Amino acid sequence: STFINANLLLLLMYDGNELIRRVAMELYIRRVYRSFSVKNMTIEADDLAVQWTFSLRDTVDCSNLPIRNGYMILLPSLETMKETLPIAMSRAARVLNKSSGFS
Repeated sequence: STFINANLLLLLMYDGNELIRRVAMELYIRRVYRSFSVKNMTIEADDLAVQWTFSLRDTVDCSNLPIRNGYMILLPSLETMKETLPIAMSRAARVLNKSSGFS
């Protein structure tokens, strides 16, 4: 089912192999944003962070579609959330402030 697949991808994002982490992150974003057109994606597997741009799927006139930005960062654990969440929020704000829209 979709729920099981998404949970499996989340687990694979913490795998020890960087290639597996990268692929899991990309597949997760593309799956969640499948109703949108993902334009580009930058994955920082070491930091467990992904940045991407997207828009609505192309229609008859796609020249007026706004480009939006998304940013996802995975926190290492709930135990470290107090220390890592402010850093993650600061990084996300820097990335998303470069654009007018965000996810």
